[in-house]
Formats: sequence, structure tokens, C-alpha cells
Amino acid sequence: MRKLRYLYIALFLAIPFLLKAETLLSSFEGGLINGTVFVDEWEKSPFNLNKCVNTTVEVIDNPYINEMNETGKVLHYVRPYFAGDRNGVEIKLENTFQVTTTKQYLHVLVHKPTLSPLVMAAIDKSNNVLQVIELSRSEVRANAWSDAIFSIKGNGYEIDRIRIYPDCQTAVGRLSGDIDIYIDEIVLNDSDEPRTASSYCSVKG
Repeated sequence: MRKLRYLYIALFLAIPFLLKAETLLSSFEGGLINGTVFVDEWEKSPFNLNKCVNTTVEVIDNPYINEMNETGKVLHYVRPYFAGDRNGVEIKLENTFQVTTTKQYLHVLVHKPTLSPLVMAAIDKSNNVLQVIELSRSEVRANAWSDAIFSIKGNGYEIDRIRIYPDCQTAVGRLSGDIDIYIDEIVLNDSDEPRTASSYCSVKG
């Protein structure tokens, strides 16, 4: 009986270590943070040559509330037809995070109408340099909320912004015009498993 009691105590003490630590980096519930802007890496982009007005980047009511994403607000980004392949949004995070030599995983909820590559770049706060560039390791579906996952590993720098290139592919011959893309709940944890509708409660805390 005494051994059983000690076993229960040991299991109770081990619970915090068994639970995956998770940090909410951005939720967009408080609106658009200053510094969240449209970016286009193509030097000859009409947006970089002031031939086109910068596209829409805004926080709006969630147009696709369901079991996968029940939040009230999301980041809305219009992917311009005339932008380069690597166009997207630079997001100023609500909470910064440290990149260490221990592998972590960045999760981003995305809703877009296309099946196309999704790339993330992390920016070092001190040096204003892109330190991590990763392709999503999880499947991102069309016309549904998906959990894009990016592996993060480095050598002790602080990240305060990330860039999401949600449709990292040429629009020519593929798209007929601009498309609407929605981004939400950005979290950091130690799991490479995608969030699902059944696990959503762990995201909300």
C-alpha cells in the first residue's frame, strides 16, 4: 500500500514535465499591432517600385468560425496577383521568444483558397536579420483552417517578428486575381503534431 502511495505521488509530481509547454505569440484579439506590414521580396515588384498601392493587411472578425478555430478575430491578408512569389505579411509578435539549440515548433493557423507552399521567416530583434527560413512541414489544406508547422532552432537570439509567405508560388497561369488569406493564433511549443479540432482547447488555454 505504501509503495502504491509513493507511485501516485511520483506521478503527480511528474505531470508538469509531461505536459507540453506552449507559448501564445499572437492572437490578434487586440487588433493590429504597429509593425505588422505587407512585404514582397521581389525587387522589381510593382509594390516596391511604387507602381501599386500596398495591399490589405488588417484584423477583422473571423469569417470562418468552426471547431478548428473559434476565435473572434483574425489577420486578413490579400495576396496580390501582381506581387512576387515571396510576398506575404511581416507580423510583429505580441510576445517575443528565444531561439535556442533545442528544437522548437512554431504553429500558425492559416485559411487560404490554394494548395501552395507556405514559408515562414523569423527575424532577430537585435540585428534585424532573417535568422530562420522554413517551409511548412505539415499539410496546409485549401479552404479550411490548417495548422502550418515550422521547425525552429538556432543559437540564442530573440525573435520579435516573423514573416509568413502564405502562397509562395507564382500567380501567373495559376491565379485569376487577388486572393484572401487569413492567419490566426501563432503559438510555440515542443510538438510537431498539428493542432486539430479535438485539441483546440489546449490552444485556448
